Amino acid sequence: MMKYIPSIVSAFSIAIVYFKMAFISQGYQPILDIVIMIILSVVLGVSLLGAILMEFSNKRKN
Repeated sequence: MMKYIPSIVSAFSIAIVYFKMAFISQGYQPILDIVIMIILSVVLGVSLLGAILMEFSNKRKN
């Protein structure tokens, strides 16, 4: 379960940035929020891929 914590935190962070962009941001701030969401999405994908690869490598060893 510990290997999924980065993915959970990344998904939670994306949700927070999205709600900030939807309700609080003004002017050009949504552009920065979109860039942050893209970066967090890449981090989420990499962390999920790493967790899944670790899961499969551990199943092969057992």
